[in-house]
Amino acid sequence: MQIAPETYAHLTESEEKVKVLEENVKVLNEQLSAAQSEITTKDALVKQHAKVAEEAVSGVHKLNFTFLFETYLYKLFSCLDLDKIISMHHIWSVSYVS
Repeated sequence: MQIAPETYAHLTESEEKVKVLEENVKVLNEQLSAAQSEITTKDALVKQHAKVAEEAVSGVHKLNFTFLFETYLYKLFSCLDLDKIISMHHIWSVSYVS
């Protein structure tokens, strides 16, 4: 069986196109692999940043609570008449001892 020269040329051209397409697929697979690796790295970085941000927010809440509590205590004690409290304590102490 003989193959016509035009058919042979067409097959050779098709084989070349297949080789080019296979090379393109190889390059695209490499790029996809690199992109997936980059996404994994960035995802880990995002998770790390989220954890740091969460810890920072927690620290701010603790500082706010501490500040508010100290402010409350300051206001509470500034409203008290300490001399009166000391004298009442002295009176109570004396009355219980007698």
